[in-house]
Amino acid sequence: MRSRRCAPYPGAMPHRLSLLTLASCLLLAAPATAATYKGTAAGSAVTLAVKGKRVTKVDAAIPVVCVATSGTGGTRAGIERFTPSGAFTLGAGDQTVSELRRSAVVNRDVTMNQHFEGVRRGRTITGTLSVNYSTSDFDVFTMTTTITVCDGSARFTAKRR
Repeated sequence: MRSRRCAPYPGAMPHRLSLLTLASCLLLAAPATAATYKGTAAGSAVTLAVKGKRVTKVDAAIPVVCVATSGTGGTRAGIERFTPSGAFTLGAGDQTVSELRRSAVVNRDVTMNQHFEGVRRGRTITGTLSVNYSTSDFDVFTMTTTITVCDGSARFTAKRR
């Protein structure tokens, strides 16, 4: 009986990875890190992380004005943090992340709509950040409902660091 050896037939490539091939595979498999962009929005700092066209970890402060539609609520103003938990896509138009958050202006939990719109030109990203939400309060003594509408936006510019 003839011995069967594992020698490849003529013209076949050996089943061993060269060190160079292995190293290139490891480099391609390494995850790319997100680039950090820093800039300003409405006079305060803004930071965001960008990987490809995906924007995450947005952190900014947005000036907000709240107006009561009736009653004695009046007008309030303040700063809301723009820190959505979701991601956005550059160049995709106005995108919204809605989540239950504590409002700094009306001091209660609200469903806050955080809008992002941005485009990249070279090493700079420009766009608009905006926040809106509303509250409804019923007064049992006067039997009236007061709706408070809050809205704010800021243009931003951020450069890659």
